[in-house]
Amino acid sequence: MCRSVPGLFAFTFLWSGLLMGAPLTEAPLPPLNAVASPLKLVDNHISFSEIVLSSNPTEQEKKAAESFAASVKKSTGAEIPILLEATAKSDVKEGVVQIFIGDTSAARAEGLKASALPEETYRLIAKPGKVILVGRDRNRETLHSVDSKPTTWALNQILDQYLGVRWLWPGKLGTYIPKSSSLFVPQLDVTYQPDLMLRRLRLIWSWMSGDVIKKSTLPQLLSQEERDTLIAESVEWLENHQNGQRGNIKYGHAFADWWDKYSKDHPDYFAVPPPGYQQPLPNEKSVKLRLSNPAVIEQIAKEYEEKGAPTIYNVCPNDGYGFDTSEETRKWDWPPNQNIDDIWIGKGNLTARYIHFWNLLYKRLKQINPDVVLISYAYASYRIPPPTPAVEASLILGIVDSYSAYDTWNEWKSRNVRMILRPNWWVVGADAPHIPLQKTADFLKFTRANNLIGIDKDSIGGYWATQGVNYYLMARLIERPNLAKDQIVDEYASAFGPAREKIKQYIAYWEGITEQAGYTNHAGSIVSENPNGIYERLVKEKNISFNPRLGSYWIMPYLYTDEVTGKGEAFLNEAKALLNGDGNAEARERVDFLTQGLVELKTIRDLVAAAAKIKEGDKSALSKAEYKRQVKKLRTLRQQLSRNHVVWGELLYIIEDKLKIPTSEENLTEAAPDLRGR
Repeated sequence: MCRSVPGLFAFTFLWSGLLMGAPLTEAPLPPLNAVASPLKLVDNHISFSEIVLSSNPTEQEKKAAESFAASVKKSTGAEIPILLEATAKSDVKEGVVQIFIGDTSAARAEGLKASALPEETYRLIAKPGKVILVGRDRNRETLHSVDSKPTTWALNQILDQYLGVRWLWPGKLGTYIPKSSSLFVPQLDVTYQPDLMLRRLRLIWSWMSGDVIKKSTLPQLLSQEERDTLIAESVEWLENHQNGQRGNIKYGHAFADWWDKYSKDHPDYFAVPPPGYQQPLPNEKSVKLRLSNPAVIEQIAKEYEEKGAPTIYNVCPNDGYGFDTSEETRKWDWPPNQNIDDIWIGKGNLTARYIHFWNLLYKRLKQINPDVVLISYAYASYRIPPPTPAVEASLILGIVDSYSAYDTWNEWKSRNVRMILRPNWWVVGADAPHIPLQKTADFLKFTRANNLIGIDKDSIGGYWATQGVNYYLMARLIERPNLAKDQIVDEYASAFGPAREKIKQYIAYWEGITEQAGYTNHAGSIVSENPNGIYERLVKEKNISFNPRLGSYWIMPYLYTDEVTGKGEAFLNEAKALLNGDGNAEARERVDFLTQGLVELKTIRDLVAAAAKIKEGDKSALSKAEYKRQVKKLRTLRQQLSRNHVVWGELLYIIEDKLKIPTSEENLTEAAPDLRGR
C-alpha cells in the first residue's frame, strides 16, 4: 500500500482554520517495482481494461476519462472503452480491470464520496480487478479561470509515472506521449492533496478579452475562435500541472478604489505628498494610505465587516510610488529620518511602517473575527524586514523578490510569517531565451522547506519557444518538488527523440548565456543579480534602463548578436539532422517550434535596433523605411507563430504598448512609462 498523505490527517495540520497538505513523497504514486502483482491495463498493445463512469458523471469526470483513454491509445494503440455504470456488465470477463471514476457503486462500497474529501484531494485505490478513483473537483467558472481538478491529477499521475507522458507546453505539439506496448499500475491505496495551498502560474489572457481587442489600435492577429482555442489549451496545461488553490486566498493591490470612494469627504485617508506635489499621484489607483491615521483603520474595519469578515483579508498597498510622508507615519520608519523625497518615490525602506500598521489593523479586525489572517505583498520598498518592530499580526506575505533573496526569506521566516512565493521573474528577458533554470530550482526548493504555503508566479508572457523550458520547470516543481533540475530538463528533451542530447546541449547553452547576462530582477525596485554581468555593463554603457521590463528590449541588439543566436541555431540544425527517420516527424516539428522562437527573437531585435537608430537622431528616409519594414515583418511573423503558442503575439503587443516599446509605429515617439515602485 502507498499513501501520499498517510492516514489523510496524520500529517496535516490546521493553521488559522485552513487545511494544509502533507509533504509529498518522491512521487504521488509508487514505482511499479515497489509493489507485487501490478494490474494489467494494456499488454502487448491489447486493452485489458475498461473505464466505468457513474450513471450521472460530471463533465469534468467525462473529460478526464476521455483524455486518459486518448493518451493511452496514442501511446499503446489500445483502446480503453468508456462505459456508464448503468450499461456496464456486472459479469466482467476474467482478466479485465475496471477503472471506476466518480460516484460509482465501487466507490460507495469503499466508503468513498467526493464531497467528503478535503478540498483538492483524490483517493485512488488499485486492487485486483479494480481501480477506484474519487476526486473533489471544482468546475471552471470562466474561460480564463484555472481550477482544481484532482480527478485529472490522479489519471495524469498514472500517465506521467507509468507511461512517461509530458505536458511541455499548451496544445497538441506540446504534449509528448511516448510509444509503449503496455500499461501496468501497481496495487496501491493513495490519498493525495497538494502540499501547497496556492499554486498559480498566472495567465494574463484576460488582457486579450474581446472588449480589450476591439478597443485597441494594436494589431489583431487572430480570430476570436483562434484566441479562445489558445486560451483553453493554456488553461488545460496549467490544470494538468496541478494549478489551483484551496482556502480562498485572494489578494492584490487592495485599495485601488479608495480615492474614488473617499477622497472628496476624507482626503485625510491618503498619503501626504512632499511639498510641491498634489494627490492623486501617480494616478488614482496607486494612491497610498496615510497609515498613521486611526480613521483609516476604522474604515478598513468597516469594509471588512461589510464583506462578511473573511478569515483571510487582503490589505496589500496599492501599486507604484507615492508613499506617505506625514510626520506621524515617518515616526514608524526604520531606519529613522529617511529622506522625504526618497520615501515618496519608494527608494527608502518602509517595511517597518507597514509592520506597525498591520499589527494595529490585526488587533482591530481580530475584534470582529478572532481567526482573521492578514495577507499582503512584501514588495518594492516594503519587502525587506527591519530589525523592529516584531510581527504581532497573523500574516501571509507574497514575497516579491529575486531568486537570490535567501536572507530576506529567512528574516521573514524568523518572524513566523507564512509566505507565498510571488516573483516577477518572467518579466525579464522579453522574447529572448532567458532561462535561469538552476537558480529557479534552487530557490524553489529552499522556500519549500521554509514556511512556503503557495506559489503565485507573475506572469506567463507566452514566449513558449524561447522560455518554455523555464515555464515547464516551475510547473513541474509545483507538482513534483523532489525532481532535480537536470531530471526536468531531461523530461523536456525526451520529446525530441534521437535529438534528445542535442536539445539538452541547446538548453545548457542558453542557460549559460543567461548566467553571463546577469539581468537585473524586478521586485518593485530593481534588484541587482550580477553587477559585473553583461546586462548591467551594457545598460550603463548604452544608457539603457536598469528596469528589466524596459531594458530587456533595448539591450537585444547588443546581447543577442548574430554570433550568439547563430550558436543556438547550430544546435537546432544538428538536432534536426538527427531526425530524418519516418518515425521522428513530431520531434522534427518540435525542433522547428524552437527554431521559430529564435526567428521571432531576431526579428524583434532588428526592429528595436532600427527604432533605436531613429531615436538617436537618424531621421533619414532610409532609416524610417527600414524601421517600417521591420514593423511589418514582425507583425506578419507573429500572426503566423501565434496560432501554435510559439509566441502569444497579441498579448506581446499589449505588453509592449504599456511599456511604449516601438513594435507599433505609434510608440516610436512615446516616452517610456514611469515604472517607479511597479
